[in-house]
Amino acid sequence: QPPKATMADVLRVHEWHYIRHVQEVCDGLSENGDAADGIGSLDGDTQISRFTFDAAFTAAGASILAVDKVMEGALAKEQGGGKISKVFCAVRPPGHHAGPSGAVSGSSTDPTLPMLSGSQSHGFCLLNNVAVAAAYAMNVYRKKIKRVALVDFDVHHGNGTEACVSSVTPRVLKQRIAIGGHDGSGTVAFEGFVKSHKFKPWFDMNDRDAILFASCQGYGETVPGMGHMFYPGTGATYDTRPP
Repeated sequence: QPPKATMADVLRVHEWHYIRHVQEVCDGLSENGDAADGIGSLDGDTQISRFTFDAAFTAAGASILAVDKVMEGALAKEQGGGKISKVFCAVRPPGHHAGPSGAVSGSSTDPTLPMLSGSQSHGFCLLNNVAVAAAYAMNVYRKKIKRVALVDFDVHHGNGTEACVSSVTPRVLKQRIAIGGHDGSGTVAFEGFVKSHKFKPWFDMNDRDAILFASCQGYGETVPGMGHMFYPGTGATYDTRPP
């Protein structure tokens, strides 16, 4: 069994408040999965048990172990020995819908925004295993690995992985706040904006030039006569542009 990912490995990609939330929800569940309080949920897709948090860290740890095995194989090849050049990780929970703060917005304008409402694709994901592994590779093997590529194949768009990759670029989020306006008049007592700075580097300031992300998702005529579209709930939902 692979070792669990360390918290430092995970926090290169994910926000602490999200990780802590998942941990608290899992810790609050009964060890008896058949009991009424033995199963919880993070969203409409993602059911969890008391042991899900550990399972997620083990899945991420398997991806990290895969990186280690490939790099050990590369070293063995240099020394004239055998090599491991490819590793397949059959792990659950999956990860490509998990952004830095968990499930991301269904909007295509800013995939880094947390899921609020509307059409999303949660996909049973907790930690973005491939992003955690890629960030680990760029750090631990920084003398050998200068660039990484993440290629996502699924009927759904890997919106969580896109969010993780987008977050390596510093940005400022501007969110509107309004106080009052509950008397039916449509007016508010106070209105303003809050700016927050967001940045989750995997290694350094030039990460955006060292990471390639490509997503190959379902596109076609899902309803006869309704035209072609990307699979609902992924990327720009109901986007009818040709591929």
